[in-house]
Amino acid sequence: IWEWFDQLYWFIEIYQLYNGKESSFLPFDTLGLPVGLSWRKKVAERHAAHFRNTKGNFSVTLNKTDCCNAHSFPPAPQQQLHVKPLVVSFLSQDFAEHPTAHLVEGLFVNNHKFQALRSSVHYRVYSYGKNDSSVCRKNIENLVGGLSSQGGNFFDLSRVDDDTAIQAIRGSLADSECTGKKLHSSKVCNDGKMSDIVYDLQGFTFKGRPELVAARLAPIQVNFLVFPGT
Repeated sequence: IWEWFDQLYWFIEIYQLYNGKESSFLPFDTLGLPVGLSWRKKVAERHAAHFRNTKGNFSVTLNKTDCCNAHSFPPAPQQQLHVKPLVVSFLSQDFAEHPTAHLVEGLFVNNHKFQALRSSVHYRVYSYGKNDSSVCRKNIENLVGGLSSQGGNFFDLSRVDDDTAIQAIRGSLADSECTGKKLHSSKVCNDGKMSDIVYDLQGFTFKGRPELVAARLAPIQVNFLVFPGT
């Protein structure tokens, strides 16, 4: 097994990373391999380099063939942090019967439980994973006031394209775009307030959507919980 891995390691190092191409390993894959921190970082940097701004607004495209060029992202949106309430958003595909949802559920429980906290910090949840109708998902939906289509703060982005999702999270989607065929009749608009802080609970993991956070969704973005490779 290790002889096979050694050959694969050098193939990736010489033919992929050295030539500026993306590794056959995803960054998350390297966390369980006997490799150094600098190599893990190199794999993650090559992977991250695929996400770049191409239209000068929110649009981010995936370039699978060339990640050698320097990439630039738009600056974080300029805004004053809300004095009260602070808008904190959570982004993941695992708001379901999954360890991620169980680990963060307590945050929403305590925010809902204490009036002082609830009035000073508003939580929003942006989910792009499948709705498994589990008890855990239902609890999180209820703790943030229900689905966005019912006036709550749980937004289902599972069938929404990246550009629309970015605009929805940034609070810049026009009211006329909140519903319709493009969004599969799913309301994804919020109250027009941008998030002050966005927690990306996915990172460089399977089925993650780094295209979204690459577009700078908020002045402060945090990679938290699932991808411990930073």
